[in-house]
Amino acid sequence: AGCTGVQAPLLYPYIPKQLPGLLAAIKGAAEYEKLVMDAYGQNIIMRDAKGNPILDKKGKTIIPGKYLEGQRRMGPQLIAHIVIILLIIVGNVIFFIERSREGRR
Repeated sequence: AGCTGVQAPLLYPYIPKQLPGLLAAIKGAAEYEKLVMDAYGQNIIMRDAKGNPILDKKGKTIIPGKYLEGQRRMGPQLIAHIVIILLIIVGNVIFFIERSREGRR
């Protein structure tokens, strides 16, 4: 079953009896896409009418976007997590600077 990251902790008790597996959040979707691509990648490459692989401008085979959506969304999620971590660090630095200023008074 696939679910959002918020629902995943509630569903873990149901594994493996009621749920055979769980894809939690974007990370789970991206991991599953990677496994599918490794196993069946040659079968989902776009092909022309003669069955030949269609190549992009760089000479690489084209894989339809619907098979890579989870992997594509991992980049923005990584950036969002880095921004949040940086904001936490900046907030802590400001807190300790203010605290040291108050201690001198």
